[in-house]
Amino acid sequence: MSQRLSMISEEDATGIAKEVIEASNHMLGRSANLLKIIATHSPYVARWWLGFVAAIRQPNLGSSTDVRLRNLASVKTSIVNECAYCTAHTRILGESLGLSKEEFEALQSDAYKTCDAFSRREKAAIAWAEAMTLNTAKRDAALWEEMKAVFTETEIVEISMAIGLFNIANRLNDSFWTELESDEFNRRQGRAMNVTVETLEDFAATFRTSGDRQRKRGATSATQGKATEPGLRKVTDATFDAIAVGVATPILLEFTADWCASCRAAAPMISRTSQQLDGDFTVLGASIDESEKLAARFGVRSIPTAVLLVDSQPVALKTNLSPSDDLAAWARASLANTAAH
Repeated sequence: MSQRLSMISEEDATGIAKEVIEASNHMLGRSANLLKIIATHSPYVARWWLGFVAAIRQPNLGSSTDVRLRNLASVKTSIVNECAYCTAHTRILGESLGLSKEEFEALQSDAYKTCDAFSRREKAAIAWAEAMTLNTAKRDAALWEEMKAVFTETEIVEISMAIGLFNIANRLNDSFWTELESDEFNRRQGRAMNVTVETLEDFAATFRTSGDRQRKRGATSATQGKATEPGLRKVTDATFDAIAVGVATPILLEFTADWCASCRAAAPMISRTSQQLDGDFTVLGASIDESEKLAARFGVRSIPTAVLLVDSQPVALKTNLSPSDDLAAWARASLANTAAH
């Protein structure tokens, strides 16, 4: 199976996505493909996701409980959910924390219950992970009593947060068909065992500044309007090819920018064009700030500009778009002209 969603590479990342990937490389030892997917399509959310993951799974980034307990619970959660992606990640992180081959094999069944390698507390955490994941914890009174007997309430909360985190991650990765990285790549997790909580706090402290910078660069005030109308599918350098591959119709690609007054003026016309061409063409929007390579590839030197693509190849280009343009008619005529030749 091929990954369902596109993701930006570390080399091509810019703005907040780049900051998230760099922070992940430092705090988690590398940037997993799931994080790259989120950073590509929702970079603001990716910042908080990274902080949550780091605080929950790393030794010294917020959680005060034994990191091995949290890791064992995370491994068991991923095994119960049959998520190969997260099982590989948590197993390899576990190895850097001392998880043995014997212990990992025991975690794959009920064998952990009688495995002498696990302490009473560890067996309780593993059982709790299984119960939470299967949603039986709410009615398992005996297990709850065992949890209270061996753990403080803080420990219960943090172990449960690790279980909850990986239930989310399991569902995301299985639904996205996230491509699993190599074991060698994921062993980089072991390089981040000595990162301190101050590192996470320093990362969070940049959110306001980097957010303001991103918004200033890529957005204008609500009173000025947007260059790309709501509902128009957006692409970037990182996402265009993955999206275009699955498109059977000709593509009308609009290059604009929110800081461009002419683009904002043409936005209603572009939105109208999208409705007029619905079903016959796929209309996409690209911000020039996030699509510089794409613009160069298609010969775009000014905005607002529309490019007509057939089989992902440019066949016609219209510059200086204005509110009065009949862009739908131009696209249909250009396509007919291409077919005639």
